[in-house]
Amino acid sequence: MNWERQQTKLFWVPIPYTGQSLINLVDWIFDKKKPRQTIQLTDPKTEKPYIVEIIDYLGVFKMDLIPSWLSRTVTNNEATTGSILSYFLKKRLPEFRKVDQVVFYQVKIIE
Repeated sequence: MNWERQQTKLFWVPIPYTGQSLINLVDWIFDKKKPRQTIQLTDPKTEKPYIVEIIDYLGVFKMDLIPSWLSRTVTNNEATTGSILSYFLKKRLPEFRKVDQVVFYQVKIIE
């Protein structure tokens, strides 16, 4: 999935929700032997992939009901609202065009 690489170590990434199990994402918290899950993202500006570990997740939201405070956290833009983020996700990322719900993963760059 394309997502711009952030300047901070920890950040939020919207992921299309298609009914996947979310508890598996945080198994490492309850069982120290389990590894953290990772995903590969691609920075659209540089076209270079980078790997992040999933630290946590923040619920499932309907695309039309994304909270504005969360949208501002995801984009680092104080003027972004939930409806604006929803619009841009559907317009710019093909993964979001056919889904009704989104989940937010808190991730850490491990490269």
